[in-house]
Amino acid sequence: MTLYARLVGIPNGDKSYCHAGVEWTGETGAGIVMRSTEDATCLHPENETRVEHSYTKFIYLDEEGVYRYKVTLHLNNGKTIQSNTADVRAINPTQ
Repeated sequence: MTLYARLVGIPNGDKSYCHAGVEWTGETGAGIVMRSTEDATCLHPENETRVEHSYTKFIYLDEEGVYRYKVTLHLNNGKTIQSNTADVRAINPTQ
């Protein structure tokens, strides 16, 4: 399954969002938390700003159930932005 998040309302030149760190968090009904982090690094010249407006994460779910996911962006100025949560229901199609 692929999770997708889209950042809207941010201008391309806002340096706070340039290569923000991305943290995906998943939680099961049993309280098990899964976390994946990606700390991005700016590899372009300092006078350039590049803002990602979409984020994807591939996940494999091997257990049936409801999973709740969200994404958190860690901005260059130390602030964070958190998405709303999305519930995903995993089912076994062979049953």
